[in-house]
Amino acid sequence: MISGIKKAFLLGLGAISITKEKAEKLFDEMVKRGEITKEEANELLNILVEKGKEEGERIKEIVKTEIDKVKMTNKFVTKQEFEVLSERVTRLEEILLSKNKVDENK
Repeated sequence: MISGIKKAFLLGLGAISITKEKAEKLFDEMVKRGEITKEEANELLNILVEKGKEEGERIKEIVKTEIDKVKMTNKFVTKQEFEVLSERVTRLEEILLSKNKVDENK
């Protein structure tokens, strides 16, 4: 579930990058046609990039909030909790094996 959200987020960032490249080409063409000056093109591109960063941060916060909701409702264990439980299971297995060996020798 989380990896799906992460992929969607990364795809969104990729879309923002592609949009910037397309905008640069569009602004360059407009400069060549004399519709805007190079300075105006740079200003528009800077505005676009800034808005993209702001939108990226907004999306990041939304994704984080949604991940937190999923974690709360599905009660996932943390990596540390998993490792502690794994160690306990290993110790219990060892105790059981040693107890079985003692019982077999009786």
